[in-house]
Amino acid sequence: MWKFKSIPKLIKDEYLKARLEITFLISGISFLILSIFGFTIYYFFKEDIFLISLNEVKDIILDISKNIEQTQSVEPLKYSPFILPEGTYLCIYDSQDKLVLTKNIDNCNIKKHFTSLKILDNSKIIYGTKTFTDTEEYKIYVGRDVESDYSELSKLRHIIIYAILITLGFIFIISFFLSKKIVAPLKEAMDKQERFIENISHDLRTPLTVISNHIILLKYKAPKEVHEHIAQIQKTIKYIKNIISDLTLMAQLKTQQFEKTEVSINEVIKDQLDILTPKLGEKEIFLELDERDELKVFANYRHMEMLVSNLLSNAIKYNKKEGEIYIVIDRDYFSVKNTGTPIKNPEKIFERFYREDEARSTSKGSGIGLSIVKEISDIYGFKIKVNVKDGYNEFIVYIGNKAKRK
Repeated sequence: MWKFKSIPKLIKDEYLKARLEITFLISGISFLILSIFGFTIYYFFKEDIFLISLNEVKDIILDISKNIEQTQSVEPLKYSPFILPEGTYLCIYDSQDKLVLTKNIDNCNIKKHFTSLKILDNSKIIYGTKTFTDTEEYKIYVGRDVESDYSELSKLRHIIIYAILITLGFIFIISFFLSKKIVAPLKEAMDKQERFIENISHDLRTPLTVISNHIILLKYKAPKEVHEHIAQIQKTIKYIKNIISDLTLMAQLKTQQFEKTEVSINEVIKDQLDILTPKLGEKEIFLELDERDELKVFANYRHMEMLVSNLLSNAIKYNKKEGEIYIVIDRDYFSVKNTGTPIKNPEKIFERFYREDEARSTSKGSGIGLSIVKEISDIYGFKIKVNVKDGYNEFIVYIGNKAKRK
């Protein structure tokens, strides 16, 4: 049963989806830019903190080394009132590896001497050097606890993360509202198109019905010589009516809500084959139906009829005389394969009003049938694959697990 609303839910969902896609795209790009910017700030700030600490340690060790060289001893340092910065300590060893002076630390515990920079446990830096007097060689080590610096870095990291998330939240909200303006012209154009299709379909049906009725009356009164021309006119009227019906169906797919039930694709295919049997007979087409499994889908029954009917009609319409049609139904898909003129542009075959040249351009197809198939498939999340091989055109419709559930 069809249900009508002033603002169709399906259209609202489509435009909401478009708006969300735009919003997520803008937000994603913004997140990437903000992350790179935040990481750059963090990296340079971290480098600056490390270099500042290292330079301070180097300056201290240079001053101490000069003092020892000038006084020719470490004794003055033991009694001098010089104060090391908070978190900084000093160790001096003599040539016998005896610890002769410490500041701000009880035991340096340096087992192997070095003259370079060392980082311990990612929280301490120690810089070592040697200095000489006339009678002694001293190994000087100045260390610094940079844990407090890293604590500041941790705070900065959290600030950057929170700032990115908050900014991203604002960007998401702003982008969502801006997307409405971006999508608005497209929505208006689509609404106008759908209204035009509905109006033109309604306006054409009445005169076509009148013409058709008059043609029937004329056929009874006209001489037999013009019966063939009248029959051709009737075929043309029927062709135009089919186009109008297809256009109306296309509009209904987007402008109407629909109820879903569990539908057996096996039964739908067999029902449609019963209806199309006369057309199969006209072309003497061989048909084989291979039911490998029961394929059920939670969908609108009329939609499944339209999907199957258009695929089967397409397989018959563009088949050759005494051609072949093979239908396979499995647990997750069904396929329709037929002989006939190979499809040249599979990527365009589902475009509205698209018809290929030669056999397809001279046929009585409206160019809408496969568009309806694609529209229905998109509504339910079906995937369609087109294979053109060895003189066969094959349409495979994959039914996702989501479409199988209520």
